[in-house]
Amino acid sequence: MEDIEVYSIGIVYLSVCAKNTKSIEEITEFVNDNHPTGIESNWVKSEDTHFKGGQTNPCTCERDDTRQHFLFNC
Repeated sequence: MEDIEVYSIGIVYLSVCAKNTKSIEEITEFVNDNHPTGIESNWVKSEDTHFKGGQTNPCTCERDDTRQHFLFNC
């Protein structure tokens, strides 16, 4: 598993799983470099406090407690 992995991409939302050692700046740079929005605005960490399923943003990965999930939007 990579240090940063995008696991879901929608029209205006993107979800990423990243090692706890990665800063939000590193994660944001990776997301925008590897999955550009195709529009004028870039991906940014969402101000939403929860994912659609009710988990907090960010939240601990359910498969690896050394990782966190983040919600982004553009």
